[in-house]
Amino acid sequence: MLPDMPPESIPAIRSALRVLPDHPRLNRYQPLIASLAATGACDVHVIIETPGLTLPSLTAHDQGVCYHLLRREPYTLAPLYGYRTGIRRIRHLLRAIHPDLVVGFGTEQSLGWLAVNSGYPSIIALQGIMAELSPHLPHWPRWQKWALRRLERAAVKRADGIIAESPFGLDWAHRIVPDTPSFEIPNSLNPAFITLTPVPKISEIWCVGELSTLKNPRMILQAFASLPSTDTTLIFAGTGPLQPVLAGQIGKLGLGNRCRLVGWMDPPTLARHLAAAQMVVLGSWMDSSPNVIIEAHAAGTPVIATRVGGIPARVRDGIDGLLVSPGDQPAMTRAMQTILENPAKAQQMGQAGHSRVLREHAPDRIARLHWEAYAAIIGKCRNCPPVP
Repeated sequence: MLPDMPPESIPAIRSALRVLPDHPRLNRYQPLIASLAATGACDVHVIIETPGLTLPSLTAHDQGVCYHLLRREPYTLAPLYGYRTGIRRIRHLLRAIHPDLVVGFGTEQSLGWLAVNSGYPSIIALQGIMAELSPHLPHWPRWQKWALRRLERAAVKRADGIIAESPFGLDWAHRIVPDTPSFEIPNSLNPAFITLTPVPKISEIWCVGELSTLKNPRMILQAFASLPSTDTTLIFAGTGPLQPVLAGQIGKLGLGNRCRLVGWMDPPTLARHLAAAQMVVLGSWMDSSPNVIIEAHAAGTPVIATRVGGIPARVRDGIDGLLVSPGDQPAMTRAMQTILENPAKAQQMGQAGHSRVLREHAPDRIARLHWEAYAAIIGKCRNCPPVP
């Protein structure tokens, strides 16, 4: 632990940021991690669980960040016994790091629970909220959804602070822990989307995200198939369990020459494509704050999305995009047609989103807001006992 000092003069805060190992999730947090490390005011440790690691653990340094890779054990039934194996491994590692704060990103899996059981002051950064997501996960076992909801609620109650990406998440947290310090801090924009050069729009509609029931890409495909226009292309960027289903549906609808599945894309490549797209569309049944919205807006592209969760805080209906009811395929078709038939209005929407995102989601600004939240919680917990 650092020597005792008033929170306003803390010269260094060692933060343990926990993230998932797959590339899309790591890329989601990389701008924040890099911006925190660039300040030089804190040591940033990122703990990543990965099932592909042959060694029990591995440590590597990159651009001022210390990455700790832990071999992930099978977690099939882990929610039922509270991820005890993961807690032991995390505590063992953190005793060597001696962090002043552990930040767990997400409660829909193990991350938030591991953070609040680390033995150190903790913040939970809400991502997907299992209590809101579970009704839209019909293929998940009931016991798993029950266990995750239970752990999520317990984790939020144990956390010393909460960070939410939208008013939706903040309101949910306030209903459970009204007295816990909470902060609304939006997503950080990947720098690849900040340095974009404007390019002419081409006749493409992009749907970016996991190809799963929750994201409802089948509704997007059906809406696209109902468009009277035949010179527009629909592109799905992402992977997931519905990928083969969508491929079959594309064939049955005879859209093989107008619809493509391109898989996951790295941020610079995706940025170039979104800058040229006419629109980005999302069909989610529930979503807290999908990153692709701010990425599309940074690229100067309007967004059509469903009016659920935290999305209305990111898409202002009629200003930088259009909102439709979840599952309303005719309304999605009409919204697509509106953008296609009104290029001048679409350009205005894209510019409105671009200006807002650069102002509100700049990495340096988001890092500063996180830093202020961390310092507030560390100051509140300064007299916490050491790890037992």
